Amino acid sequence: MIAEKFLNRRFDDLMTVAKGVKRGLTTRHRALAPSAFDGKTYSPEEFHSFTAGFFDDPGGFYQDFNAPGAAPEAHGEEAFEHGVVRDWSMPSGVTGPHPENNRIHFKQVISSAISSEGEGRGTLFLLPGWLSPRVNVELGICRGLAAHGIDALVMSPPFSQKRTPAGWATGMKFVSGDVYATVANFRQCVSDALGVLNWARGEGAASITLAGISLGGVLVGLIANVFAAEAMILIISGCQLGDIVWDGKLTRRLKRDIMRGGIGREDLRRIWAIVDPDTMAGNCLVPREKIRLLASKYDQIIHPHYQQRLWEVLGRPERHRYNCAHYSVAFHLKDIKARIVALMTP
Repeated sequence: MIAEKFLNRRFDDLMTVAKGVKRGLTTRHRALAPSAFDGKTYSPEEFHSFTAGFFDDPGGFYQDFNAPGAAPEAHGEEAFEHGVVRDWSMPSGVTGPHPENNRIHFKQVISSAISSEGEGRGTLFLLPGWLSPRVNVELGICRGLAAHGIDALVMSPPFSQKRTPAGWATGMKFVSGDVYATVANFRQCVSDALGVLNWARGEGAASITLAGISLGGVLVGLIANVFAAEAMILIISGCQLGDIVWDGKLTRRLKRDIMRGGIGREDLRRIWAIVDPDTMAGNCLVPREKIRLLASKYDQIIHPHYQQRLWEVLGRPERHRYNCAHYSVAFHLKDIKARIVALMTP
């Protein structure tokens, strides 16, 4: 047990260093100070009071920013054993000075297999974790699911993967020392997801399961407050976002940037409450019996305490805890795929 814990945490240490080195090689680090939100400047207390009006009405927070109903544009496809992967993009409902971020990019995995019941088992909508330069792991999961008749959608969050502005590393502008811009970015991510999901519904996706890895799980939890999916599975995710940043190994530089902007731990809790499952999970539209949590026992990125808290605020749904740290969950992908198939089996 002790050796297992040490090895898993050591793997996390190495991966955290590797990600830090990669960021340093790909972009000059720029600390972003707190800015205005929708053109208005707030103190932490004022922003908390403003957003508190949406704590029981999350749809109101996103309604003016939903992606337009424009049809997505296809950008080619690649065949594999059990189907095809198709690249799509469509306009975001939120536009800004970075043209790369003004379009939603997502991949659609279309299964050619038929399930044992003789029909497809539905569509998985999957969001990757923070700082992932590509979505290879997510696509690997979805290709495996295609063998069971499951289609999938993998969307890039704002300022990530193809949406990364020149001179930046993926995700660094999505969550930054500009804590108000981070809230706006989360809002854009939810609104973009609604655009993709509503398009998928229109294309005949009758049963949709939401899934997210790490920060992707936080974002999926917010999407589930405004989109009535049939099921949801959150992988190594948590809540109490300000505390995760304050205590996590991967977010030490981010914490320093936030503190340089004059924002403390309690301030961050107040500002990010509107995008924190700790505040918002009571609005979840997915039935508790159709929610699954996959947790990591030795995590130093999202500490087990914050994963436990997410489980509690979601009403203690069915949960499995892996003997792994954050990044070493990759050694359990086969079991993760099996649990997704089980959840999506009628």
